[in-house]
Amino acid sequence: MASALGVELLTSILNHPLKNGAIAREEPSDCDKSPLGIIPQQLRGDLSTFSMSVMYGECFDKCIGCSAKIAEAYLADPADFLIKACNKPDYLEDLTGITAMNEAINMDDIEAIDDFDWD
Repeated sequence: MASALGVELLTSILNHPLKNGAIAREEPSDCDKSPLGIIPQQLRGDLSTFSMSVMYGECFDKCIGCSAKIAEAYLADPADFLIKACNKPDYLEDLTGITAMNEAINMDDIEAIDDFDWD
């Protein structure tokens, strides 16, 4: 089911004049459309109700898939970027700042919920 939806989304994107530049919005009726219908940012299925939800999210500046830092590093030297990404497990996290963000977390500020009765 997920692969079928993925194929339909890809086909819709490829048929849109802006391709992957199609604009996603919070309301499905406001999303850009291709000849095949709307182009949502993401789809979520719910098996308990057999329903689909069209979802929209804000850009995360530390995304290891699509952040500006990743795009800039790739465009600057594609071969070097791919070699580093494949050979250094933490390269993408270091590049985007996720490593520094995780190091700044004070574990004493996080409350654990351990009194839940699992029985």
